[in-house]
Amino acid sequence: MHFGYFNLMQTRDPAKPPKAAFQETLAQVKQAEEIGFEMAWFAEHHFSTYSVCASPMVAAAWIAGQTKKIKLAPGVLLLPLYDPVRLIQEIGMVDLMSDGRFVLGIGTGYQPYEFERFNVNLKEGGDRFVEFLDMMEHALTEGHFSYKGKYYTYPDTRIATLPERRLPEVYVAGVLNHPVIRKHIAERGYVPLLAPAWNPIGLVEKQLEGYHEVARGVGVSPDKFPFSVMRFIHVTDSRQDALAAAENFRFSTRAAVALRNNYGEFDGVTPRDIAAKDEPALEQIVDNCIIGDPHLCAEKIVAEAKKLNPIHFACFMQAGFTTHAQASRSLERFGAEVLPLVKKALPNLDKIGAPPGPLRAGS
Repeated sequence: MHFGYFNLMQTRDPAKPPKAAFQETLAQVKQAEEIGFEMAWFAEHHFSTYSVCASPMVAAAWIAGQTKKIKLAPGVLLLPLYDPVRLIQEIGMVDLMSDGRFVLGIGTGYQPYEFERFNVNLKEGGDRFVEFLDMMEHALTEGHFSYKGKYYTYPDTRIATLPERRLPEVYVAGVLNHPVIRKHIAERGYVPLLAPAWNPIGLVEKQLEGYHEVARGVGVSPDKFPFSVMRFIHVTDSRQDALAAAENFRFSTRAAVALRNNYGEFDGVTPRDIAAKDEPALEQIVDNCIIGDPHLCAEKIVAEAKKLNPIHFACFMQAGFTTHAQASRSLERFGAEVLPLVKKALPNLDKIGAPPGPLRAGS
């Protein structure tokens, strides 16, 4: 099991310019690399400061030139919103520019507000994703493809910017309700990236059980099925600071829920803080997330690693009004105080989790 650092690039303060969020992300990724994080994630969202990262490919290419070892992953590319032939070429470019450090993270998207402004029907997102992924698999592994589907048609097309080696890891966000995609993930050994948000970790346990059932159906043993989880983390000794961190994460999750269910409101481009139906209390969010002193954080991570067996553990540390200084301090303490406790409790950390399958073409 290895760790990743997730960057939403969210600005809750209307006075905070996007450039500041970008510079903070760069600094935190460099810090995560020094600590020994395996991967840095860059979100993709549009038209609001829920996330000011409209292009994770641009973010990955920019940060590739300012880092040396850490892998760079879009978290995630919303495939239905892209022109396939352009994105396929850009994936090869970023992998070459980063000396093979690019990791493919993909998803279907979930915000109607975004899809409407790209003139794409969100209800078609899953089926478009299936066609797009089929093209991507052939193009990036064989160097050319042709395609005739319901949504996309291309003549024989050759790709000049191929990754130097086959992309060894493919992560797919969520996709809990599309049986074709779930089956495809299980057959290929791609890695589902799941997150409980402000809910108890038991939610992910149930989601993983569903994936295991799909895996068994295609002849894959659950212990050979790779899986990853993303958790909101804040390392602090102060209960007051813990509640403040939970409030910032609540703002972020409220915005996500509102945008998913299409009732979001904005002050300019900043999402309003609208309570969600049946949302947990702040104290419960503290308990549900990984928020607290180093020993508590380590205990939760160890327990989840043992129960879920993830190959990857993505850490989300900056949401809402959380300042760069606060996120950086939490990240520093995670590396200096939490990780040693995790490694002591799990001396076989590098053996936890099933290895992901590489990108490969279908029939």
